[in-house]
Amino acid sequence: MPDPERFVREHQTSLWRYLRLLGANAADAEYLLQETSLRFLRRTQPHPAAAATACCHCTCRHCRRPDGS
Repeated sequence: MPDPERFVREHQTSLWRYLRLLGANAADAEYLLQETSLRFLRRTQPHPAAAATACCHCTCRHCRRPDGS
C-alpha cells in the first residue's frame, strides 16, 4: 500500500491531464482533481499501488461539480 498523500502528489499531473482528455476545461480539471484527491484520501480501504491508480482514474470519471457539470 503506497502512502496515500505521496501517491496523490506523484500522480496529480497525470490525473489532471486525464481529466482534460475527458473534456474538462482547466478550471474544472483543477476542481475535479481536488475532489478526486479528497475522495481517494478519505477511503477507508487500502489499495495496492496498481489498484490505487485505477481507483483514481475511475473516481475522476465520476466526479461532478455541485452544479452537475
